[in-house]
Amino acid sequence: CAVSTLSGEQSHHAFTMPATPLTDEHWSGLPLLMCNMDPGLYRLDVHTPMLVTRDDLGSQVEVLNDGSRRVAFRQAPLRFDLFSAGLVIDAVSDRPATKSLVVALPAPWLPGDDGAADGQIRLRSRFQFADPQLRRLVWRLSTHHCSGEPLGHSYSGAVSGTLVDRIMRLQFALDARHPD
Repeated sequence: CAVSTLSGEQSHHAFTMPATPLTDEHWSGLPLLMCNMDPGLYRLDVHTPMLVTRDDLGSQVEVLNDGSRRVAFRQAPLRFDLFSAGLVIDAVSDRPATKSLVVALPAPWLPGDDGAADGQIRLRSRFQFADPQLRRLVWRLSTHHCSGEPLGHSYSGAVSGTLVDRIMRLQFALDARHPD
């Protein structure tokens, strides 16, 4: 049984991350979820890459297996966290209703990678970053959903595709500046 250095609590006392789907199978864009945490320790095994943002101060987060390093940070308002598939995360909320918007990034939305064994591109984790263009795209997508898709399904798909394209451009730019 592992102990989180953030919480000092045994990980078997962790709650599963409470994420409620905002979208359903009829939605033509990227899946949107709302994470609403009350005080406590939460454990999340990331199966699908996800982009997370919030308007208010968020949880204290510890990424337990991001390569050879352990990463800990407090989620700041109006910042993004991109969690890649395969991560294990502990999050400690210290107040009621700590809310975050989650944009899931499932494989069908991501470009392929001919060099990868499974043909899928791997998103790299990135924490506490700001990007005004990405913020506008997430706002457009979530607002369009909350308004009942007034511009239609094709708009949801187009904004989602542009959002994925922006994430990929940010990753490629970061890879160019800091190659392995």
